[in-house]
Amino acid sequence: MLMTAMFLVLMIILGGFALDLGRAWIAREHLQTAVDAASLAGAKGGIAKKYVEVSVIPGWCETCCGEDSCWCCCAHAPSPVRRSGEESYILGQGGWMHSFCDLGPWLEERWIEFDQCKEYVARQVLAANWPSQAPVKSRVITYDEYSPYYPSVVVSAETKVDTVLSKIVGLDEIDVKVFSQAAVNYIDVHGGWEYGRSPSPDTIPPEEVD
Repeated sequence: MLMTAMFLVLMIILGGFALDLGRAWIAREHLQTAVDAASLAGAKGGIAKKYVEVSVIPGWCETCCGEDSCWCCCAHAPSPVRRSGEESYILGQGGWMHSFCDLGPWLEERWIEFDQCKEYVARQVLAANWPSQAPVKSRVITYDEYSPYYPSVVVSAETKVDTVLSKIVGLDEIDVKVFSQAAVNYIDVHGGWEYGRSPSPDTIPPEEVD
C-alpha cells in the first residue's frame, strides 16, 4: 500500500509536469506566431522609403543666335555633382533634374531606411496577436546599414505561464521566451555598381536579444 501510494503521488507529479509543460508549449507557439507576424509587419510596413544617390552633370541654357533667330544652347559643368533623396522623388518624379539641360542620372548608391513607425507597426501587430498570457516584456530592434543584421527587424517577447499541478513541488511559473527576425531584401547599388538583390542579413543569436 505504501509503494502504491508513493507511485500514485509520483504519477500525479509527473502528470502535473506534463500538463503544465503542454500549456507552456502551446503558449510558446502562440507567442511565436505573434512575434513572427510583428517582425514581418515591422520590416514591411515600417520601411520609410527607398533612398538613392545619383550623379548628374548640371546644365544651363545659353542663348545662341543665328542670322534670323535665337535659341537655347545647353552648356554643361565640367564635372558631375551628386543629388540624393527618396527614390520615388529623385527617379520617379525626375527630382534629379534642376534644368532640362541636366545630363543623367547615374545611380551611385541605393539603400533603405526604417522610420519610427516600424516599432509602432510591430507593436500593434504583436498586441493584436498576443495569446491570453500577456508577455511580460517585448522589444523591437532595428539595425543600421553598417550592421551585419541590416536591414532587418527583430521582435522578442517573454511571458510567464502559471502552473497548475506543478505548484505541488514549488514551481509556480514557467518562463517562455521567443524572438523573430524579418529582413527586407532590395537591389543593392554601391559605388555605382549594382550587386543584385541584397543577401539576407546574418541571423542574430537569440542570446543577443535578451
